[in-house]
Amino acid sequence: MAKQILNVGLTENDGTGDNLRDACVKVNANDTELYDRVGIGVFAALAAQTKTDITASDTYTPIAGIFTNVPAIGFEFLADPAIKYVGEETMYFKMDICLSGFAAANNTTVTGAIKKNGIILTHSLMQAFLKTTPDSYNFSGTDVFELAKGDKIQLVVKTNNGADVTFINITTTLKPFTI
Repeated sequence: MAKQILNVGLTENDGTGDNLRDACVKVNANDTELYDRVGIGVFAALAAQTKTDITASDTYTPIAGIFTNVPAIGFEFLADPAIKYVGEETMYFKMDICLSGFAAANNTTVTGAIKKNGIILTHSLMQAFLKTTPDSYNFSGTDVFELAKGDKIQLVVKTNNGADVTFINITTTLKPFTI
């Protein structure tokens, strides 16, 4: 298969790029090809719409929900929810994330990120602003980071005003990455 390129449009939010679903389909197709070649990685999708209760503004909270996971070679899924790398070899991984949902209050800035061993990977930050409810948001991002045996990663979210967030769809892929 030829590499599928995401159409990001001419400028931000101009409506000419791929919609979220088409972009995620391309990301999954690209990652499936890589997985078939490498044989290690994770695909996780949200099993059902779920609400994440934000306990305080500007505080990162793990994204709640039950994930369906196929496959999970080299990883263990933890209840809190998190993913732990159990591979013997320290490796770089690429994580693609697509999120969509809505917040419980007007004028809410939603920030999603990856947390590794309790520390936010600042280069993984994704952000969306919701002016009015029930506006929904869609954002996606890609990050590359190193994992050693026992490292734990989580998808986390925060809001600027403490508003709860409901996720309609979350799709992630985590695959080995060669630098």
